[in-house]
Amino acid sequence: MRFLLWFYAVDNYGRFLHRKAVLQRLKGWGKDPLAATLAIVEFVGPSRFSHWSPLTGEPVGKAHPQAWVQVAAVSRDQTRNTMTLMPSLMSDELIAAYGIKPGIEVIRANHGRQRLEAVTSSYRALEGARSLLHVHRPE
Repeated sequence: MRFLLWFYAVDNYGRFLHRKAVLQRLKGWGKDPLAATLAIVEFVGPSRFSHWSPLTGEPVGKAHPQAWVQVAAVSRDQTRNTMTLMPSLMSDELIAAYGIKPGIEVIRANHGRQRLEAVTSSYRALEGARSLLHVHRPE
């Protein structure tokens, strides 16, 4: 819980306090389910600052309209550990609400405007537009 609170912490202007995070734990700890959940939240969830609640003073989130999330690893087998968890973490209601089109290596939502994909190679070498979240599995 502490990791997630710091990961999404914002300053008084709603800007993220941290742009990078590393979570290293032993095998079997549950990193893949946590990474898959974070990927789904960034993909379609309210993961960006919208405004401060006038009632509670807490930050209120909104979804990124063109979210692009990448699960990166050296091989497809490594991305599979995280990607195969995605369908079981998405309810039928979530899939219907966002028009999610599940796939093996690419999952799209909102008529293709949002995408969650498995990629290989070094995440630093990936080209193209800047993604919102990289879930990187080391060698």
